[in-house]
Amino acid sequence: MSDTHLVQLAAPAAPRIAERSLWSLGAAAVALAGLANALLYLAGSRFDLVPQTVLIPGQGPVTVARVLLSTTVGVAAGVATYAAIRRRAARPMATFRLVALGVLLLSYTQPPLVLRDAPLRMVLTLDALHTVAAAVTLWVLATGGRRGRR
Repeated sequence: MSDTHLVQLAAPAAPRIAERSLWSLGAAAVALAGLANALLYLAGSRFDLVPQTVLIPGQGPVTVARVLLSTTVGVAAGVATYAAIRRRAARPMATFRLVALGVLLLSYTQPPLVLRDAPLRMVLTLDALHTVAAAVTLWVLATGGRRGRR
């Protein structure tokens, strides 16, 4: 059988960021999202948006260390998900944006389910932290670390 009888099953692969580059972008996303969330947490704590009287069951209050750990795990999972999608999807960033949006929306259910006694201001602050981490991750991965237009 000649090659002319073969049918292309998938669109040509999009230009790919080198593996090393993707992981360096992931590290940048972790650092930027962590910094942004730490600043947001500290600002929110100053205005009692994250009261230390509300405890994570079996763990204690929400602290900046817990915020940094959660941000790191979430962003790293997002980068790993993007890496997997990028290998299989014809339009990896568009697909990843949809997946990220779905995960972000699901993440909004976590604070009220885990912190049952949390006041609304705390739930909204924690949801803002989720949004910041998602936005920073999407921005870093979508721009590939490019600088803005001058």
